[in-house]
Amino acid sequence: MILLSKFCKVSPLETIHSRRFFAMIAVVQTMDDDNNKIGEILELIAEAKKNNDWSKINTSVYKKRKEWYENNKNDLDLRGTDVRKAYNLLLKKLEINEKEVPIIYESETKITWRSYNWCPVLEACKIGNYCTKEVCKKGWEKSTQEFIKLINPNLQFTRNYDKIRPYSQYCEESIELLKNEKSLNYIY
Repeated sequence: MILLSKFCKVSPLETIHSRRFFAMIAVVQTMDDDNNKIGEILELIAEAKKNNDWSKINTSVYKKRKEWYENNKNDLDLRGTDVRKAYNLLLKKLEINEKEVPIIYESETKITWRSYNWCPVLEACKIGNYCTKEVCKKGWEKSTQEFIKLINPNLQFTRNYDKIRPYSQYCEESIELLKNEKSLNYIY
């Protein structure tokens, strides 16, 4: 018998079942969090399409990302070229494992990867029957662009809209270091 508290004794088998139970609760909680994210995204997309105004999404996402960056920048330990730092910044913010977004090309000035990770925007688009080519371009690209510019204002984020889920097995995305005159500037 294992003593869980002075009032409760449980057998090793009961302990295993308890651990499984708490692990299941954690999974359910994660699913609830994911479903809440998807629900919020569905509402934002519906409003943006209704009003033909995607700025609320981009502004909101950027503000959340910038606040996260300001709160965590001293602990990020970003290394390498600026394009590599920006790639790692995105992974850390979005809590993505590097194995889910393998790099297919990297140089001093450009990095390209394929995203296979779980994505709440993709899931919302599938549920709401929205086109990811439109939603990701209009609703999330500008905020991502501005976020990586926290590393270097001459970085540019791009997405290959011929290689985007669910129309492809992955989303192909890149960050490139541009000469100053080519840099994209979005103002929030």
